[in-house]
Amino acid sequence: MANLRFVISRIRNNQADASAWLYLAGAVADITLETEANLGQPELEDDSDNEIDPVGFAQRGLRSTIDVETVRDCLAWAERLAHSTDDGAAVDVIRYYIRFDAFPEALNPPDPPPADEVLRRLDQAFCDKLGPEDPSTKCRRDGCNRGSLERSLLCRRHHFETVQKRPYPFNDRGPANLRRQHWPGVRTVRARVPVGRLAAAEYMSPENRLVERGRLPDGSGFKTVVEKENERCSLVSPHRGCTAPASRPSHLQSRDRVQGGSR
Repeated sequence: MANLRFVISRIRNNQADASAWLYLAGAVADITLETEANLGQPELEDDSDNEIDPVGFAQRGLRSTIDVETVRDCLAWAERLAHSTDDGAAVDVIRYYIRFDAFPEALNPPDPPPADEVLRRLDQAFCDKLGPEDPSTKCRRDGCNRGSLERSLLCRRHHFETVQKRPYPFNDRGPANLRRQHWPGVRTVRARVPVGRLAAAEYMSPENRLVERGRLPDGSGFKTVVEKENERCSLVSPHRGCTAPASRPSHLQSRDRVQGGSR
């Protein structure tokens, strides 16, 4: 019976088919080097596109997790963290990647905070950057008696709801009063944890957005980008000096032909 240690050795020695997938038995959170594992190539049913596991895998409790190329990326990432070829470090990275679809910043990392906590932190950081409301200039939203922001025609609440397209999540009036929570193992509000593909607007018109005081919001629109870790400086990689390998989908994809090649 093959185990994960044996499979990792095969992949390191280039003895695995690049189109194969890693199959593991048991709960992903509990995998070790001795966990039963194997490599296989699932197929797709023609009518339903359902995956068909290799013969005998289901009876042994083996389930597909990530493809071999992603396992290679995990092994390379583990070597960067451990500064050596270490099977134990490789299991740490593989386990974390399968569970959270991300590469850890360190070995034996704690679980990231829940997705709703990550979203709350991002919302809090967004509100902190809006600055104070000016009570001398009222919000343009009908029925609102709050002051507008320095670079907006709206108050903090209505500016947030206009930009984010969802209700304002806080009950207090200003960012100074927003309650901050701290989770062990998380150093800051920066989005260094999986956030479940949080959506962001790709294009944003300037109407009712941030505009200079006294000017009409009739300029050209702009495309949103990921905010820099430190404003007005070069982008800082969340993985310091290392470049994170590109993540791959954790599910089997069909290769339909498109113009110029396949996808």
